[in-house]
Amino acid sequence: MKKTIFTIILLLFTLFLVSCNTKRYEYIEGKINVTATTNIMGDLAFSIGGNKVSVYNLMDAGVDPHSYIPRPGDYNALGRADIILVSGLHLEAQMGEIFNEYQSIKPIINIGQELLASNLGSRLIESSEFGGNYDPHFWFDITLYKKAAEIFAAALIDYDPINKDYYLINLSSYLEQLDDLSNKVFNQLKQLGSTPRILVSAHDAFSYLELEHNFKVYALQGLSTEDEISPSDIIEIATIVIENNVSAIFPETSVPIETITALSEAILNHKDGFEITIGGKLYSDSMGNSNDDNTYLKMYLKNINTIVDALLESRG
Repeated sequence: MKKTIFTIILLLFTLFLVSCNTKRYEYIEGKINVTATTNIMGDLAFSIGGNKVSVYNLMDAGVDPHSYIPRPGDYNALGRADIILVSGLHLEAQMGEIFNEYQSIKPIINIGQELLASNLGSRLIESSEFGGNYDPHFWFDITLYKKAAEIFAAALIDYDPINKDYYLINLSSYLEQLDDLSNKVFNQLKQLGSTPRILVSAHDAFSYLELEHNFKVYALQGLSTEDEISPSDIIEIATIVIENNVSAIFPETSVPIETITALSEAILNHKDGFEITIGGKLYSDSMGNSNDDNTYLKMYLKNINTIVDALLESRG
């Protein structure tokens, strides 16, 4: 009897802890309720929808979408949403079947698929390492992200044509802000001069910077953080760093720092006296939740500032 009572108490305590750590979804009457997978997509929805929408993100800051497994509460957020906004291109690798369940019930805006079908589809990076699929981190190409804004605006107008003018005004304003961001990034990167811009990160989330900002990108992991890292992978990247005299390597907010730490140790073991700096953490699959990183615009510029600062400082 005592054992049974103890088991019940333990179960109730466990349920209490789960409930305390579970986000609560609330449907807001009078608004278009958008459930977005990542906070990057959520920011896009709010930037266009403004006060006409209520946005709920399934994944919080720092959450890795590649390995994210839906929680029980997510089904409520998806089921009650008016619109579901998906980043796509297999970023949300564990959620494909769930999206299929809702496909015939409500609008699901899959930005990646829409980009692929658009006139800018050729800008998407196809990767043999990702099974012939496309690199899902398209938001680091500002041109593609501007197209994503247009795609979502069109979806909102289709759902709520009465407020078309409102959405178009927001879209126009947001596109101007993205153009301003592009100019700021260009001016920041000019500080690096014509020296080869080599970026070494924890996982392959920054390949679009090659096209957009003339970087050569190397990463320990592939496009997905679920890819395993072997000792030979670490040695290969360490060799590249040494041969190209790379001065800084970068961890990420959604990837354990141990991967970059292991690379730093391998570099130092491979060549005594080689100076390598571990730069600040980059935002890859998620924005932050502070005042300086909680929007796409802030997150992107903070990434660039982090890269430039580390590379300039390590040059002395």
